[in-house]
Amino acid sequence: MLYGQPYRGFESLTLRHTREKVMGHSVDDVYRLVSVMYDKAIELHRMRYSSEVGGKYSEQEVQFLIDDLRSLARQLANDRNIDHKLP
Repeated sequence: MLYGQPYRGFESLTLRHTREKVMGHSVDDVYRLVSVMYDKAIELHRMRYSSEVGGKYSEQEVQFLIDDLRSLARQLANDRNIDHKLP
């Protein structure tokens, strides 16, 4: 995943509406979200600490990734529709 590219497919983690009821998110949806968070955290770590070898890093890019991780974590923490019975 490259910096600045939105995660495609995360839209499925918003509420899925059927005709008569609202379905929850599967464990697989949660796994994908955590996987995206992991990838972004690795990217942040590499961006920030590879610069200690002698390069510079963009504070703006680092702050963007931190804010993005916070947003994803908040979304996961506030999700009350996780259904472990969904496939």
